[in-house]
Amino acid sequence: IAYNVLPNNATNKKVVITSSDNNVVEVMSNNKLRPKNIGSAKITYTTEDGNHSAVAVVNVISYIDWIKNNIPSMIGVNRTGSIINLDGWTTFQGKLAITNRSDKKIVVSGIWFFETKNSYLSAIGSFSYGYEIARYETYYFGKYNFHDVYEPYVKLDIIYDGISLSIWKKFNDL
Repeated sequence: IAYNVLPNNATNKKVVITSSDNNVVEVMSNNKLRPKNIGSAKITYTTEDGNHSAVAVVNVISYIDWIKNNIPSMIGVNRTGSIINLDGWTTFQGKLAITNRSDKKIVVSGIWFFETKNSYLSAIGSFSYGYEIARYETYYFGKYNFHDVYEPYVKLDIIYDGISLSIWKKFNDL
């Protein structure tokens, strides 16, 4: 964590850095922080003379949790095509575009269409893939026909850096 001692012309800019929990975050001899375990710790920066201090809270999470929290912003999902009414059914005919905004390859291992987010058993259609999408690449997945019965969702099964997870997107928001 970067810090500045102000004013810029202070004669002593030395700072002592301590952790409230060395089992979570350790302050190394070069004043860099090293995460050790999942949890939270307060990092205190105190001027050498002891007159001023500041505290920052550091949360250490697992890499899997980080991926789950951040992957939705790393993947763009858009649709092109049209929704048409045919014999009382609403049908989508078009393509899904998946864009990788991360720094690693993403493998799309499956695309699923569901009537509602909570109805795992009512998949309208599923399409299994193993396509790798490189950084900033967009891949278009086929032409789909499915019935918009309730409030449809698209579920993407992906693999990011060897970790499998699913992302839910409301179809009408794409």
